[in-house]
Amino acid sequence: DRHKGSEEAERLLRTFRAENPLRLQALLFQARHHYWKAVEGNYPQGHDISKGMFEEILRHNPGHRIARMYLGRPVKPLKAELKKAPDDAPEWAVAAREAMYWTRRMIHWWLDNRQASDGQLGGGWSDDVEFSKTWSFYSLSLNDEKVRQSLTRIADNIWHCPEVANGYFSGTSERWHVVDVEHGAEWMSFSQPQMMLARYGDPRYIERNMQVIRNMEFLSGINAAGHRHFKAYYFSHDVLHPRRLYHCDIPENGRYTKPGIYVMWYSRHPRVMQWCREWGDAWVDHSLAAKQGKPTGFIPSEIVYETDQVGGMSGKWYRIAGYPGYDFAGGSWTTKHLMGQLVANAKLFGNPRYVEPIRRIVQWKKDHHDAPYGPEGSDGWILRKENHAERMWNRWERLRDGLQAPGRLETLVKQLRQISSLHASTWEMNTREVIATDRVPLPARPSQILMNMYTGGSGSMQAYYPDSAVAWENVELQAVPMVLEADRKHLKIMIHNFDQRRTIALRPLELDTGVYEVRIGGKRKTNFHLSHRFEPLPLSLPPSTTSLVEIRQVQSRPLPKILPDLALSETECLLDRSSNPPVLTVRVHNVGIRDSGSAKVTLTALFENREEQIGVHKVPNIPWPKALMPSFVTLQQPWKIDERARAIRVDVSTATPDEICVENNSIEVATRDWISPEDFRERPNLYGPDGTDIPRPAWPVARCESPPGTQLPSATGFVGVSHLFGPFRETGNLKFPVRYCRRQSMAWLLHDDKNLYVLVSSWKLGAALRRKAKPGTVGPVGNFAADDRIELLFQPPGKPWRSIQVNANSAVQGRTADGKRWRPSVKSLHNVAQDTWCAEWYCRLEIPLKSLSTEGDLDGQVWHFDIVRHAFDQGQPQRSSWSGGVPESPRTWGSITW
Repeated sequence: DRHKGSEEAERLLRTFRAENPLRLQALLFQARHHYWKAVEGNYPQGHDISKGMFEEILRHNPGHRIARMYLGRPVKPLKAELKKAPDDAPEWAVAAREAMYWTRRMIHWWLDNRQASDGQLGGGWSDDVEFSKTWSFYSLSLNDEKVRQSLTRIADNIWHCPEVANGYFSGTSERWHVVDVEHGAEWMSFSQPQMMLARYGDPRYIERNMQVIRNMEFLSGINAAGHRHFKAYYFSHDVLHPRRLYHCDIPENGRYTKPGIYVMWYSRHPRVMQWCREWGDAWVDHSLAAKQGKPTGFIPSEIVYETDQVGGMSGKWYRIAGYPGYDFAGGSWTTKHLMGQLVANAKLFGNPRYVEPIRRIVQWKKDHHDAPYGPEGSDGWILRKENHAERMWNRWERLRDGLQAPGRLETLVKQLRQISSLHASTWEMNTREVIATDRVPLPARPSQILMNMYTGGSGSMQAYYPDSAVAWENVELQAVPMVLEADRKHLKIMIHNFDQRRTIALRPLELDTGVYEVRIGGKRKTNFHLSHRFEPLPLSLPPSTTSLVEIRQVQSRPLPKILPDLALSETECLLDRSSNPPVLTVRVHNVGIRDSGSAKVTLTALFENREEQIGVHKVPNIPWPKALMPSFVTLQQPWKIDERARAIRVDVSTATPDEICVENNSIEVATRDWISPEDFRERPNLYGPDGTDIPRPAWPVARCESPPGTQLPSATGFVGVSHLFGPFRETGNLKFPVRYCRRQSMAWLLHDDKNLYVLVSSWKLGAALRRKAKPGTVGPVGNFAADDRIELLFQPPGKPWRSIQVNANSAVQGRTADGKRWRPSVKSLHNVAQDTWCAEWYCRLEIPLKSLSTEGDLDGQVWHFDIVRHAFDQGQPQRSSWSGGVPESPRTWGSITW
């Protein structure tokens, strides 16, 4: 962690005095620390402190290159290691090739010198993904395998990071975190979506994006006004922050929905389409309305989930009461991700109403361009805060109308030369000097100018809706394309080839399927039959020539809208060499939106001059991932390893009537690259239809010296509990939070020599706790099954499970696994807090150890236990357990040693 290392170095070097021969080197380390700490934010004095130190260095060494860079003074630029371009090469191509050289060289420097084996770049995941989120550019423009592998390493290690659960940053099982959306969402939103471009069609990354957006069902809902909004902007994978201040939807929640944009772009998954349509509709309604002094079109900073109130808790449309600095008053950058969602909606649903707020903002700014600066909320203040609407409107026009020919080439050449000049004269500032990876100077990052020139788009640079028209293969730094025009029916591209005759491949991302006429330099070539997005079109370029490539649709052949998509991933090919015979394992996925029907899977060994079939498997059907969870079958094939085989190819037949993508129906993996089962990493799903596949830690129950108090919610074990925060702060209290529709629950257990004590805090957003049944002489009186209940399950050694259920009226019901009634003694205290936004239920259960067992002395026995939260909503029973099991099939959450 370079942040910590820099801080420690600065502390140690403070004692270096003028007479110390290492004084200037110490000053450099100290100045670097203060400079980057200031760049990171909230430390403005660091600029002046570092400036004084750098100036002292220059007084002793006026030519010190690094100190001069920090002070903005000229230095000798580095030279590009490029073969000199011919004198007759077009200036735009020469300038673009050099700019591409510098930007790619910088990224390769980071991969060669900074990227660790786990993918990290030195700034921590939150900052690293802010830097690497633009790198899919090199996959599209240069098909750069080094960058692709780097992005894969980042995406995979973030996904498997212990602090991630259900595709969201959440802390660890020792200490779960509730994180603001800006810092919680970026881990996934800036790592997984771009993998759908870098590894187009790979099912693992499509499924990950589906799993991330799947949580939108829990995190958002339809409020009383009929609007879908996020319920909060502080949340974890399974827990909403219980504080009412944060129970608002804000534009920054658009960071969370980015994986959903890519899922819709790829397959138009109906569930994601519905959520994003409803969410977009809600924000458009609020934006077009003029309330609390907000001009029509402007996006309010927060909406109270329950009341649908614009202005949220602050009472001002441009403020967020609990999130200062991340509202419109902090800058319009806070609205750009929501604007990106609205642009995606307009494209996907063919409805310009979604971008009407952006259009109105642009028009308002034109109408008020001369408004004088005024106090907060005035026209002049609003005018100077908003600086993103035009760029987002341009994105929409690009998607709606296609890409138009660029303007003056002189301007383009100037911009490209500025990119090269910046890198050559500040190289170290963009590489080895960097401490905060999310603060690598923006002009030094992969350029949107180059992105637009090479691919015709820029949307993937921030995980916006992909608007690139094309991707390239085999262009390297020898062929330089410039996309002149692009839409769904035609492409017009200028390409200069610096090399000998060269065959490159163009992969369309925007063209509709159909038959296309292809012309290179005015000469008609063989028609191109585009059956699926991203299929390659080979182009043969003459040597040292500028060619005009024109591709125009002559016949439309649209694909059906509802298709399956059988898919293979080279990242899931396993070879168990330890078994006899060795076994190949592959998975066949369906990432489409229709069942696959029957399919045939063939495994083939590839030798230098021949092929040999290993085996054929028939698959009856793979359902489509309706619930946004991975849907696949696993196939195993014995194979007596032949060391002469260079690779193994796996093919799956094309589904009927067609598929979204067919290139993912075949993979070829070198024999040496097949993964051993023990090296294969897979993250089980934290929740599913009936619970979880993840084994939870078997928490031991602590022994206490004295019983916990009986004054709720101030009992021992509820330290830090409040109506605003819940038991988050005391790590010992929080063993595992439960995702349960709109309920969340925490529990703490302990025992002494006489009793078992269970303390529970449970809350349900937006609804009162149900507690109708009363205690009776032989059991609960009333509809106990319709009440909110806590169930404790116990399993003595060698015995079946038994359970106790308690509601908030102290009604108790016990039973054993075979259905027999079990009546242990249970004392309970309850405190139900009635609130307009949250019903919180605290309870303290006290169970005598003697009543738990009829088998005599418990001393030394180890019992397993689990806890289940029950409720009844909209006519349907609902439940969730700490372990992820269900009452019919309990699983161990913890253990009690008596």
